[in-house]
Amino acid sequence: MDGEGPPEEATLKQALYWRQIYTEILAMEEQVLTRIRQLMVTQSDEGRREVELTNVPVVVAQAERFRQRLGGRVGRAVLLRADDAGALLADQPATLVAGVSASLCRQWRPSTT
Repeated sequence: MDGEGPPEEATLKQALYWRQIYTEILAMEEQVLTRIRQLMVTQSDEGRREVELTNVPVVVAQAERFRQRLGGRVGRAVLLRADDAGALLADQPATLVAGVSASLCRQWRPSTT
């Protein structure tokens, strides 16, 4: 993103700032996927299948990209301030720190109908 710079060059303040940005974006992506799931309930089998094959993979890929960026920012902050590592990770939901893509992919496995 504009103004971000490489994670390995970030100061602690910058790493924490971008950690917050990516946390917010990931939360939004998860809400988008939840809303898609809600809307899919009322769709025909054909419509639902098309959404599973087109829209869902795009949102899941975006979430994965932001999860990786978040991981880079958390990692940089930990390196800069190891004594705060527990605090940095303690307030993060597990799905935001690790495993979001695997979790989302399992939730959105295309139907076979």
